Amino acid sequence: MNILWTRFSVSIYQGNNVFERIGSMIPGYQGYSDRKKRKASDKLLRDQLARMSRRASGNISVAMRNLVDSGDIGKSASYEMVRKRAELVANRLQYANYGSSGFFDVVQFDISTIDKIYSLDFHLTELITDTCTLVERLPNEHNDEALINAANSKLELIAKELDRRNDLIMG
Repeated sequence: MNILWTRFSVSIYQGNNVFERIGSMIPGYQGYSDRKKRKASDKLLRDQLARMSRRASGNISVAMRNLVDSGDIGKSASYEMVRKRAELVANRLQYANYGSSGFFDVVQFDISTIDKIYSLDFHLTELITDTCTLVERLPNEHNDEALINAANSKLELIAKELDRRNDLIMG
């Protein structure tokens, strides 16, 4: 299991304070509390993934500057396209709908749907981690065209997974 995923899920569920313990004695409170924790966990993970995508975008910008400084401006268009795609992914992650539903929410979904969303989130974590690893190698790699194409493919897959996630949430 990915360490990032584990860190977020553990940190959210360990924070039981005295009010949580008292609340657990009230019928129905546990379900409310669990939904609240799931929502907080979802937001923390998406924010972290958005930061990672933005860092990838910044690394691509550095690699583009290196290309321009060396006089190799022919590749800058493909780099810029991938950089913009990484920024778009970051924005979609940061502002995505939550992977939980409140009692009065218009769209309600069951635990199996939430599990599917979490499975997608785990897959997104892996994809974004892989993309960041690829992009970090760009400034030092001689075969940068293959790396930028691989990063572009990963980002396209991430966008499709975000579409699937949104479809699950919207019903």
